Amino acid sequence: SNQRWRSTKTAVAADLHLPMRSLEVKN
Repeated sequence: SNQRWRSTKTAVAADLHLPMRSLEVKN
């Protein structure tokens, strides 16, 4: 259960981080 939550948190963090990076690169 804890592992699943951990992977979910990682996936959410990546989802938030990727758009931010792409915006930084664009600008």
